[in-house]
Amino acid sequence: MAVSAPFGEVAAGVDRMVSPAAGASPAARRPLVELSQVDLAYPGGTLAVKDLTLDVAEGELMAVVGPSGCGKSTLMKLVSGLVRPTKGRVAVAGRDVAGPLKIAGMAFQNPTMLPWLTIRQNVMLPLKIVEPFKAEFAAKRKGEFRERADALLATVGLADAGDKRPWQLSGGMLQRASLCRALIHDPKLLLLDEPFAALDQFTREELWAVLQALWMKKRPTVILVTHDLREATFLAGRVVVMTSRPGRVVREQAIPFPYPRTIELTYGNAFGGETLALRGAIFDARGGTTVAQR
Repeated sequence: MAVSAPFGEVAAGVDRMVSPAAGASPAARRPLVELSQVDLAYPGGTLAVKDLTLDVAEGELMAVVGPSGCGKSTLMKLVSGLVRPTKGRVAVAGRDVAGPLKIAGMAFQNPTMLPWLTIRQNVMLPLKIVEPFKAEFAAKRKGEFRERADALLATVGLADAGDKRPWQLSGGMLQRASLCRALIHDPKLLLLDEPFAALDQFTREELWAVLQALWMKKRPTVILVTHDLREATFLAGRVVVMTSRPGRVVREQAIPFPYPRTIELTYGNAFGGETLALRGAIFDARGGTTVAQR
């Protein structure tokens, strides 16, 4: 597919073919994220996840799907350190997660921006919080960080948006800026919780290409939570299916298509077969039926 504006620049330099196995197999590469036999019970006794075991390889782009209430967002909270497990171990980069991670960037369904700040200032916010950037920011290195933010905005087709306010941008443009904010401090881990769910189909597909290109360029470890099976199959090297509450992994499906992937691919029989297999696994997961690993 010829990549058109506004994200033509994003694809520049990433047109090489990359095997999904390069970032898809925890067995082939050391895991960055490890969850081992994790339980989490919320106040009141609701068991959100039980015996949740999962490894995410360094540099992998993995998607998590499953029926509503299966614990996908709970998984993200556990990995990010926003909640602690009732039982089991959660580790990132070989260390137990004991609090909010500084090496993680996060983007959510609603790209919340501070309305009194410009887009550039919103993108730069993590640099004022996360070390070592925080100390450097206080030491008046704002000009260097401004250049970093502008370069990232240009990469996602927002070269002229830095001085604008959030209310002047469309939903798709705000989500692009949100991705920039999540990546501004070069995180090793990127957590994406339904980041494109509120957008129309065409804008979502444009942002799939944006995210794919950013991942190919920077290679962070990405965990993407989504309800969109096409999105999961298009972006991920591996898709994990979780069962109904209490959530646990019941299927891991490797996606065989090399990167970069095109929208045309999503209309082919092979792609349809992958999404259909995921749909069947989720159908079984709703009833708590364990599906054999593929």
